[in-house]
Amino acid sequence: MKFFIENKELDKELEMILNQIKLRMNGTTVGQMEGRGIKYRVNYGVGFPHLKEIASSHNSDYNLAERLWLKEIRETMLLGAMLVPQSEMTIERCREWSQLITNIDLVERTSMVLWGHLPIAEELVNEWKCSENQWLKLLANYTKGWSVQYTNKCTELMIDELISEDLTEADYGYLKSVAFAIKKMLRVLGKSTVKLKGWIEEVNCIENKGLQLIVQDVIGEIEFVEDK
Repeated sequence: MKFFIENKELDKELEMILNQIKLRMNGTTVGQMEGRGIKYRVNYGVGFPHLKEIASSHNSDYNLAERLWLKEIRETMLLGAMLVPQSEMTIERCREWSQLITNIDLVERTSMVLWGHLPIAEELVNEWKCSENQWLKLLANYTKGWSVQYTNKCTELMIDELISEDLTEADYGYLKSVAFAIKKMLRVLGKSTVKLKGWIEEVNCIENKGLQLIVQDVIGEIEFVEDK
């Protein structure tokens, strides 16, 4: 547990944010998320558009963002990811923060609003994809996808590397993360690759429902970008 020096002004702002969150709490959303296996220490079920509205009324500040993140409440963590100054997210801080990611909701949301924007995103991706932590492995692919979109930079090799590993034993959540990254890359590259098309043909000959489902998703994206 991290201890903070008393800061009355910051404490007041944190209390204001928590009150803003509680005013928008939605028990139905919490129930739906728990039904999907998404669990937090505390979850108020506040919609993402409402969280963006709350974030817009507060200044970007590392101390505030860190305190929000370390509360391990769904809404404060997402707000922390939105409010942290990206230039102040060192590799050490990223490592510390990412250890608290324990569900797909945080993976998807934080990769979009924080990790994918960072100049060190590639370094993080390379580190996370080698982790034994399943959530960090997913985070690597989602972050890679968003980073490609935000930088608008992609090569055929980037796509080919994603399918170079053996995915036949991967669970569906990981397969979805791979498909997500591939689709983002296809949008930027504007075409498929020879290796990707060959991989699709191979997968269609394998009796693996999860792989075949994501392949259909990728095929739809290929058809879209190549018909534009």
